[in-house]
Amino acid sequence: MIKKEQFGKMKDKDIYKFNLVNKNGMEVSFTNYGARIQAIKLKDLSGKMVDVVLGFDTAQEYVDDISRQGAIIGRYAGKTQNASIHMNGKEFKLSLTKPNTHSHGGVDPFENKLWTVLDYGDNDHGSFVEFEYISADLEEGYPGELKTSVTYTLTDKNEVNMDIKAYCETMSPVSITNHAYFNLNGSGTIHDHFAKFEPKKYLEFSGEGYATGKIFDVKNSPIECLEKNIPLEDAMKIIPNQAIDYTYPLNAGASKEYIGGIYSPKTGISMKVSSNSPAVVIYNACNLNAKSGKDVDHKQYAGFCIEPGGYPNSFNLESFPNQLAEKGKPWITSTTFLFSTTEHNPL
Repeated sequence: MIKKEQFGKMKDKDIYKFNLVNKNGMEVSFTNYGARIQAIKLKDLSGKMVDVVLGFDTAQEYVDDISRQGAIIGRYAGKTQNASIHMNGKEFKLSLTKPNTHSHGGVDPFENKLWTVLDYGDNDHGSFVEFEYISADLEEGYPGELKTSVTYTLTDKNEVNMDIKAYCETMSPVSITNHAYFNLNGSGTIHDHFAKFEPKKYLEFSGEGYATGKIFDVKNSPIECLEKNIPLEDAMKIIPNQAIDYTYPLNAGASKEYIGGIYSPKTGISMKVSSNSPAVVIYNACNLNAKSGKDVDHKQYAGFCIEPGGYPNSFNLESFPNQLAEKGKPWITSTTFLFSTTEHNPL
């Protein structure tokens, strides 16, 4: 079941919210402002509904937000060194978000846009809503007009599916993800959440936050502890600076690869993530310090992000595969967030 409602306005244009409910009573909400996940609510062990996504109650709070709550990030996620990309023998200068840096799509990226509502309703897979944004040629410095659609589907298996398609009639760099912060307790910190992740490699980053092109084994590294299904509080005692902000390369095949997940013993809620994206970022909100929303403090360690996307900084690194949408070859990724409530840790 799906219901559309007015959520607010942006420059005299309507912002909408779509509320989807499955047969289990799980509720998810999305807004066309930034194609964002606004809420994901399901029952905990006591039967109480818990909203496991950080965010806000009003559209204006999202417009004012700078922490990308629940937003689609594009056209290229992550930091790009020297704010430039090299493609087909040409250099393209991108917009500067900081000196010598272009980050998360630029100064006015996808998260700030009012997306067109293409379709919504119910089908054989569940309830869905589809948003579209058309990014003009050279917007934020990127070559090629890029047409991006994001389809969110809620199934009766308590899956939230996110399907991203990006089309370009010429050629464009693309690495699109979602920046939702998950807290399976609904508030507080994620210290008590158990975590377990499957990938066996991770990318190296410089001190300035740029991918270097090097890939290391997880084995015998500080993040090997994230393979062991332990509380994040314990993992953060091992990981330098208590900062979980790592990128795993994935297989990027036609079928989805199981990445891993998190579990709260307090509520019994777990989230498992699978994707066919080229890479995935995991982040424990170690730098989060934003306005509160939905009566929840958006502070350090208040949420956990699992962000399937592409290789960061790839157009400046010969060792990384370029992430492209080109004529006849769209960028297509599919991700599933599977939720359940169990007394025992299912990771």
